[in-house]
Amino acid sequence: MIVIGPQKLRQILKTTWLISLLIITIVWTYFIKITSIKNYWIIVEPSKTIVPKQVDFYRQDNPEWSEEKIWKTKLSLWGYGCLLSVIATSLCDLGYNTTPKELNSVFSKNNVYDENWEIIWYKIHSVIPEVDYEYKRIFSSSTIEDALEEWLLPMVKVKYHKKGAFHWVLVTWAKNWEFLVADPLESSKSLIPLDEHWKVYAYRVLVNKGKNKNNEDRLVINHSK
Repeated sequence: MIVIGPQKLRQILKTTWLISLLIITIVWTYFIKITSIKNYWIIVEPSKTIVPKQVDFYRQDNPEWSEEKIWKTKLSLWGYGCLLSVIATSLCDLGYNTTPKELNSVFSKNNVYDENWEIIWYKIHSVIPEVDYEYKRIFSSSTIEDALEEWLLPMVKVKYHKKGAFHWVLVTWAKNWEFLVADPLESSKSLIPLDEHWKVYAYRVLVNKGKNKNNEDRLVINHSK
């Protein structure tokens, strides 16, 4: 029979209490972090100038596909095709010639949409095996800068002109302390400052796993299709 003295018992209880408190703190911190992700946003600003490469970006209101419906819905690319448009632009930049219309068809046939017609990101890889995506729940200005310096085109989720519906745009370069983006709904058909949408709520970037990303053909020419 093991006899535990009062002092030893107090030490055991104290240690047990501290371990329990640590576990509760870790669990609670994780819970707060996860639940706050849905409301996470930041305001980003570059710390350097990053010269762009040539980017011909797609517009979702292009008459060739603006009336196309997304998957099985009645929602048109004109009204809801911002993400498809920036993904199509990014894929073209990676060497896969496609359009928002063609991409919508491929995604629809291969179950890349979920029941809420949202894109299931990891399934893009099943459609184009050489292409994958990178995603960070918690990101910063340097996250975007790092992607640009690797010759990639970050996609960021914003609220349209600060107060509208959620909207996706493509970051193309950094200049004069601001990021410039290709906005698939921009009426001027030119790059605009990301500040016009202000807060950034999500970040994604497509990467070509089978291709050398250190492409030296970066130009300072930007057009709109």
